[in-house]
Amino acid sequence: MNKKIIPLILLIVIAILGGLHAWNPFSFTQDTDTAQNVSVTESGEYVTAPEVAQYIKQFHKLPNNYITKKEAQSLGWQGGPLKQYAPGKSIGGDVFTNRQGILPHIEKKYIECDIDANGTSRGPKRIVYSTEDYRVYYTEDHYETFKEI
Repeated sequence: MNKKIIPLILLIVIAILGGLHAWNPFSFTQDTDTAQNVSVTESGEYVTAPEVAQYIKQFHKLPNNYITKKEAQSLGWQGGPLKQYAPGKSIGGDVFTNRQGILPHIEKKYIECDIDANGTSRGPKRIVYSTEDYRVYYTEDHYETFKEI
């Protein structure tokens, strides 16, 4: 009976490992079409993922409607909606550390910004971009998964 159980256990272990490899929560996919048909200007203010992604790729910085957490805090913001303290602004410009190693390793840094917040509570949507090659990644589940755009 022991000889019959060992192959069964091996089969189960292989199936589990194969399933774990297919389900990788620390991964990103590519969506290169998302920002392709968006037109932005350097003086424009943008909050949607396609617009902000295109802006970063074109101008290598965030739009002017983004302020860092420190800048928001200096205006009295302590979390939650930003509208009362900085109308028309969103949080962005702080360093994303990539501690979990979800995104590719780079020599420079990643910068993050809120998406679709526009003065409201921050929500889970973010863009993270590389200051090395300006590749842009989008997460709609607060850094669980990323999609390159």
